[in-house]
Amino acid sequence: MKIFKIIFCLLFICTSLIFAQNENPVIEVKSFELVPTGVTPLLKDYQKIDQNGDPFAIIQIRVEPHVTIKELEGFSFSVGAMFRKHSVVMPDKGEIWLYVQRKAQRLTIYHSDFGRLDNYSFVKTFSGGIEAGKLYKMTLGIQRSAVTIAEDKKTENKFTQQTIAFTVEPSNARIEIGGKTYYADKKNGACVVKLDYGEYEYKVLANDHHDYVGRIRLDNSDSTIYLPIKLDIAYGWVKVNKNETLTDDVRILVDNVDFEPGESKRISSGSHVVNVIKKFYKNYQKVVFVEDGDTLLIEPELEPNFTNVTIEAIEGAEIWVENEKKGVTSWTGPLEYGQYSIRAEKASHGSMPQNYIIEENGIKYIKLEDPVPLFGFLSVNVTPFRSEIYVDGEYVGMTPKTIKNLLVGEHKVTVKAAGKKSYSAIVNIENNEDYSLHYTLEDREETFFSISETLRAVFAPGNLQYNVDNHSWRFAENQYDVIGLDERNKSEDNQWIDLFVYPIDKAQVNNNRYDWGDIRLQDANEQGEWTILSSQEWFYLLNIRPNADKLYAYATILGVNGLVLFPDNHVRAGMSVINTQMGTISPMEWEVMEKEGIVFLPINAIAYAKNVVLKNRANYWTQELFLPSKAYSFYFDFDSNKFYEFNPSDVNAASSVRCVQVFSEW
Repeated sequence: MKIFKIIFCLLFICTSLIFAQNENPVIEVKSFELVPTGVTPLLKDYQKIDQNGDPFAIIQIRVEPHVTIKELEGFSFSVGAMFRKHSVVMPDKGEIWLYVQRKAQRLTIYHSDFGRLDNYSFVKTFSGGIEAGKLYKMTLGIQRSAVTIAEDKKTENKFTQQTIAFTVEPSNARIEIGGKTYYADKKNGACVVKLDYGEYEYKVLANDHHDYVGRIRLDNSDSTIYLPIKLDIAYGWVKVNKNETLTDDVRILVDNVDFEPGESKRISSGSHVVNVIKKFYKNYQKVVFVEDGDTLLIEPELEPNFTNVTIEAIEGAEIWVENEKKGVTSWTGPLEYGQYSIRAEKASHGSMPQNYIIEENGIKYIKLEDPVPLFGFLSVNVTPFRSEIYVDGEYVGMTPKTIKNLLVGEHKVTVKAAGKKSYSAIVNIENNEDYSLHYTLEDREETFFSISETLRAVFAPGNLQYNVDNHSWRFAENQYDVIGLDERNKSEDNQWIDLFVYPIDKAQVNNNRYDWGDIRLQDANEQGEWTILSSQEWFYLLNIRPNADKLYAYATILGVNGLVLFPDNHVRAGMSVINTQMGTISPMEWEVMEKEGIVFLPINAIAYAKNVVLKNRANYWTQELFLPSKAYSFYFDFDSNKFYEFNPSDVNAASSVRCVQVFSEW
């Protein structure tokens, strides 16, 4: 009998415990986490400051299953006597916002209907406890009593609906509620929704605005709930102010969006990364925070990452930094800090790159090593012997000849001889190699100019030119070439001139040919020497030789005016009409005419000391010096078509010279 009593008592105790469990619900923490990007505790509308000046943290608490607003208001909290707290029920969000001081470590929760939770430890999740100004989210789980569940069942059995009238701003916002999305009227922001009884969480969303989350309970079909909701903007503006370094060549990026200096752009509120990139400056990077509706001014100060360097090289050498040409002979400019390969390059020269480290307070001046000239040889074996050799327009001697120390690369070689067709070739000279040129000049049709009853002349291929630097002579490459006007800018270095006083200084041109000043009088007797015509010989050429009046004309070649002279046996001698104006001769026409032995005397300047006067006339010296201060010149006027063979000229009036070779027979 005692055994039955004991069993009965145990059954009674167990049943009581079960009913006690149902009648005394408990509270549990289902989740607790930090929101890393949450800034709500720092926003001025929600921020609270403790006695130490630190912002409170906020724990946003939700309860599952959903409870009424009245039930939310029944919760109370404790974080210990050492720490302050403050709780606020947010009806529109269906949440409790619990403000907690930093370093709080425990939480006790109590509710008259749902029971309590004692000493929930924050440090299990966050070792340092609660941090100031941070946002946390917590979800609580509760157990309702059997009576409450039964009442909810009865409510569920009644199928009724209630209407919600939303008015949202901005009007293009959308509403999410009851698992569906509704769109407001874009004109007025109105949106009407009808839902079954129950408790709902709703969310109002729009681009560039903060989401709005609320909770609502529907339990009265006879009334409409009106919800006007204005979303807070979730954007501000960023403006990058101009300064001396923020010029057109700078790139400004805010979260990879390009900005122009001084430009203001709308951007979502929150944290953003600003990058400023400019050549020769260190990259600038800064994290900024944009408040809702505010304009954030950014004024970056760029730190230089360069040094101005002067680099010099030998005259005419190109300066290369890495693979970029910077200048010729000298360059000054900025180089970013780092190591560079720098070299001087010059045609037909070899160069050796040099490495330099550019750093702050480091190298400011660099003198590059001179490029080393590379030479080869040219052997000109052209017949007939004693033919004249020109390399790149410079007279270098007579055949046969080996020209040493010729810079590597391409050169134009021209060989000329009286009574022969000129020969030209492009040769490529290689380092320490001998290039051999063999050729026999072809005979040309005999052309000559009678200058007396017994003498014939062959004109030089161009006007005489002189180099004031190396004291050398040459004939102009083309018959129409003149450089008289350039004498205004003549320097002392390597400058050619073609205007001479009478007589010029004696100077030897080569072993067998002397400048015209040495033989300007009666001593030009040896055939084949270069001399100039006398006034009498000019007179015979233009007035007495057979058909003289038909064998000259005025013309223009490549913009240069001048006098055209035809050989004695030219076909023009048979023309019945005299035509002294030929107009403009094209380069192609002149090429044919020159092969026929035709001569062109270009109009050049006349120089008095350093003053150069160019008129539409020419002055060519003759042999006669008839006064200490006067000499005859051959003069012609292009405009009037007149010429004078005996024109007295001041010996200091620098004029042109055209040389001839004189022969007594052919």
